Amino acid sequence: MKWTTFLFLALLYNGFAQHTVAFLETPADALLPPGSARSDALTSSLEVVHNLAFVTARLDNREGRFLLDTGAPLLVLNRPADGNQTAAAVTSINGTFEMFYTQVEHFRWQHLHYKKLAALQSDIHHLEQSTNRTIQGMIGYDLLKNYEVFVNYPDRQLLLLPPAKNKLHIAAEPLATLPFELQDHLPVITVQVDGHTLRLGLDTGAGANLLDASYASILETQAAAEETITAMDRKSQTLERILLPATEVGAVQLPYLPYLLADLSHLRAATTLRMDGLLGYPFFSRVKCSIDYVNRKVHIWWVSK
Repeated sequence: MKWTTFLFLALLYNGFAQHTVAFLETPADALLPPGSARSDALTSSLEVVHNLAFVTARLDNREGRFLLDTGAPLLVLNRPADGNQTAAAVTSINGTFEMFYTQVEHFRWQHLHYKKLAALQSDIHHLEQSTNRTIQGMIGYDLLKNYEVFVNYPDRQLLLLPPAKNKLHIAAEPLATLPFELQDHLPVITVQVDGHTLRLGLDTGAGANLLDASYASILETQAAAEETITAMDRKSQTLERILLPATEVGAVQLPYLPYLLADLSHLRAATTLRMDGLLGYPFFSRVKCSIDYVNRKVHIWWVSK
């Protein structure tokens, strides 16, 4: 049996009652000039439900909802294993579990069309139960890696742009630009917190920010509480929730970001991962940013006050 260890850190945040953050009436991207031709870009609405962002795509002629997950290595299908597939070892916040390789005959995301696409599959119906949405799967790194991905939670919009001098950069200068390191498939940036340098992964599939619990004793924190998260393997953890007074991302400062403290030591043991935590929904909900996978840069275009 062939085994490949994937990092897979999708987190369902159980800290709030199940609810939907509704679409804005006009989810237009204010950074692009009105009337701009977008033949070179994919523009997709985001539906944000229970701290998770979804887009619409078509799998084998069936349209459905897919979780946007920069923490996923491949396209993931919401299907139980049939018993004859090759297993993959997947590492999550709780440890290692199995997913299974499969192949998709046709996958279409607006004008992007893929045939014979490699994918993983797993039973993720627990996400459907929590979000009260039918979910066909997850869109991950393999479908994003050739683009600059503009993630705009405040306006409920996603853009996939060519990584050269695209219209996003012509329309405006970003507030901050910083390099990232691609660890496996996960973009990892360096931030400053309370005089400490931390390495945090950018994970749109995480409903919460995470920080390694070893930092609890050396960082200035506020408002400790407890929250519960559920990982891809359906296992839940109750973790301490803290507020950090300031998280500096390049030239941008984000005050009072919440983090959940978790023991991440097993991730380092099971993978080559070198990071101190994750930036998930609480980060993406307060910025408009782009992840340029080709040039390995993150740009921040707007920050909530």
